[in-house]
Amino acid sequence: MNEPRLSATERYFLHLLACSMQERKPCSPYAGAKFSALLSLALRQSMEATVCDALLALDRIPADKKTALERTRLFAIRRDAQLTAATERIQAALEQNRLRCMPLKGAV
Repeated sequence: MNEPRLSATERYFLHLLACSMQERKPCSPYAGAKFSALLSLALRQSMEATVCDALLALDRIPADKKTALERTRLFAIRRDAQLTAATERIQAALEQNRLRCMPLKGAV
């Protein structure tokens, strides 16, 4: 069977994730990789902070794109902090009411 081919944007997205996990500096963007499509893909996968960190490690980033990356990264960090705080409040309420186990329905 023919496997679907990844676009340049999708391949570069995977490269950025690998570089981020291995703490390596990414190479320059692949030919044909689109910045807006890359950010959209990162947002859909909830990997925007990781992708933005990797892209910000590049040497030459246009000022407008650098601003967009920093804004997106800070938004992701803020969202994660809010989710952590909400989870801690829920856990504290469960402990206060001596609920050691809470069955959940669906994915968390």
